Formats: sequence, structure tokens, C-alpha cells
Amino acid sequence: MAILRVMNSAKDVFTRYALVLVTVWATDAQARRVVDATGHLKLFSTASFPAPYADDVPGALLAASGSSVVDSRLKLLWRPQRKLRIELHPTLTLTQGQASVGLSTGVTRSGEELLPLSFTIVDDPALQLNARLDRASLRWDVKRLRLTFGRQPITFGKGRVFTPLDLVSPFSPTTIDNSFKPGVDSIRLDWFQGMSGRITLVAAYTGDPGPDFAEWRMDRSTWAAHAKGSVGDNWELEGFSGWIYDEPVLGASVFYNGGFIGYYGDINITLSDDDPFGRLVIGAQYKPTEKTYVTLEGYAQSLGADDPKAYLNQLSSVRYQRGELVQLGRFYMAV
Repeated sequence: MAILRVMNSAKDVFTRYALVLVTVWATDAQARRVVDATGHLKLFSTASFPAPYADDVPGALLAASGSSVVDSRLKLLWRPQRKLRIELHPTLTLTQGQASVGLSTGVTRSGEELLPLSFTIVDDPALQLNARLDRASLRWDVKRLRLTFGRQPITFGKGRVFTPLDLVSPFSPTTIDNSFKPGVDSIRLDWFQGMSGRITLVAAYTGDPGPDFAEWRMDRSTWAAHAKGSVGDNWELEGFSGWIYDEPVLGASVFYNGGFIGYYGDINITLSDDDPFGRLVIGAQYKPTEKTYVTLEGYAQSLGADDPKAYLNQLSSVRYQRGELVQLGRFYMAV
């Protein structure tokens, strides 16, 4: 009898624990349908060994340099309703050593922000620790409309390496990891048409808001309208117009699906009062296997130096200092 009582007690305890586990699992399963929490931890080591090309270039630009970066990102996605989506990405980045000239890991954004959501914890020449809320957006979907408000990534154009139409928060061609594009403080409205048609309106802040974070000015803002659609089964066309840093910009993109090879191109014309200029990229992407891509791109810009000795003058231009332009020369090729 005693043994039977113990077995019954164990059975009762087991049943209760089983019920608790089932209840918790059911609760977690329901929560997973509403909240997704994932993350990553990445380690980068970079080194640069530039070769001297001119006697009058400062030695600091030609010295070998290197650094190690540890990037951690927590990705939180909450869907309280079917039409509502809230996304948060807190990040913590540790950089040790001297950053390589011209190289970037893509894990931190150096641009300006309207909302003060970036914090420097340690700022030392040998060690930097930075925290940033890289995503903080609220998205609302209703029928064919989608409104997204807050810090979010925005990308336009077809270029992979050179991106003349990616004007809101562009990657540098030397960015090592571009799996997560830095978010920019903006308001975005998308209107979907058919299977592939879409019209997008964007208002983003890309300048320095000042110490009070309350000064929104036209010359520190980006306003863009973008439309895309398909023609037939293999062609995709895009049109772009915007007001970038208080200047009108026009652009267009084209993509042709040739099976194993895709052909694409972007063109951008900035209608500056002082010196209008244009940028063009033409590329092809070959897909030898399901998970392998080989890309070839050619890039040209009218605003660039013909002689490498003039690169330093280019860097002193406001367009390069604010990140609007990256390439210093006129013609580039990339594989």
C-alpha cells in the first residue's frame, strides 16, 4: 500500500508537472506567434596595407592599420495585431585597435539621427564601445497601404556594389558586412499595386539635428518618391525623384532576368545649381549555384578626380563629408 501511495503521489506530481509544461508550452507557442526574439554575435578583424601612390599624400593615409570588432544585435519583433508590427533592434558594438582606412564593418552608423538613440559608452583611441537602437519602427498595414514610422532601413536602386540611387542611408562599397542596413529616422508610405507594382513616399532625416534634437530643416532632410513595376515576365522598371540635401534628384533603374544571368543598371542626375552631375552603374549577376552569386559592375560619375593627387581635395568637399558621395575618381570596376 505504501508503495502504491508513493506511485500515486509520483503520478500526481508528474501529471501536474506535465500540465504545467503543456500550459507553458502552449503559452510560449502563442507568444511566438506574436513576439519573435532572435539575435546574433559577430566578430570581424580587418587589416589595410595601402601602397603609396603620390609623394605629397600624408603618411597617415598610407600607414598599415587594423582593428577587431565585436557586434551584438538583439532583434525583437512584436505583432500585437495582424495589421500592426513593432520592431526593435538594440545593438552593442566593441571596436579595438585603429580602424582600417576606408573599411567599415557596417555594424554601426556614423550618420546623424533625429532621435537620440545612439550612445558612446567608451571612447578611447584604442577601444570604443557604442550602443545604438538601430531599429525602432511601427508599421501599420491596411489593404494595399503600408505606413512605417520610426527608425528603419530604406533602399532604392539595383546596384549591388555601387549604389547611385541608394541616397537615404547608403552603404559604402568597402562595407564588409551588409546583412543589416543601418536604420534612418523616417516616415515611409507604400502603396502596392498588383503582384509587383509599388509606389513609395519617404521623408527621412539625414542631417545634424542640433543639440536639442528638434530642428528639422530642408537642407538636412531627404524627400523621395519611388515607383516600380514589371513589364512582361523578365523586365522590371523603376523611377525615382527626390529632394536630397536641398537639391532635386532624378533617377531610374532597370533589371532584366536572363535566367542564370541578371542584367541591371541605375542612373542618377543631381540638378545642383552650382555643378549638376550624374552617376551611372551597369552590372550583371551570374548565379552558378543556388547559393552562389558572381557580380560584375561598372560605375561612372561626372563629379570625380581624374588624378589621384586630387583625392584629398575631393574629401574636403561637403558631399563627401556628409556621405553623399564615396568614390573619389570617375570610373570604377568591381567583381
